[in-house]
Amino acid sequence: MAANLQRAGQMNEHAQGVILDAIGTVRGGRILAPHAIHDLATSLRRHKLAHVLTDTADALYTAATGSDDDVRKALRYAHYLPQYAARAGVKLDD
Repeated sequence: MAANLQRAGQMNEHAQGVILDAIGTVRGGRILAPHAIHDLATSLRRHKLAHVLTDTADALYTAATGSDDDVRKALRYAHYLPQYAARAGVKLDD
C-alpha cells in the first residue's frame, strides 16, 4: 500500500502516519481491531478527498480569470468530485 501511495504522489505525512501506526501495532505484537483496517482506509480516502477538493478549488479559481483551457481543466476536476466523495463515504443524493 505504501508503494502504491508513493507512486501516486500521495505518500504525505498523514498517510505515512496512518501506515506506521498500523505497522507499529502489528509489529508490537498487538492485533489490530477488526474495524481498524476499515477505519484506516476510510481515513486515507477522506484525506484524498480533501486534496481533490483543494485542487478543484484551485482549478476553479484559476478558471475564473483564465483561458478556455483553464476552464476545461476545472470542469474535468469537478466532473470526478462525486466519485471521490462517494468513495470517501459521503452520501450523495441521486
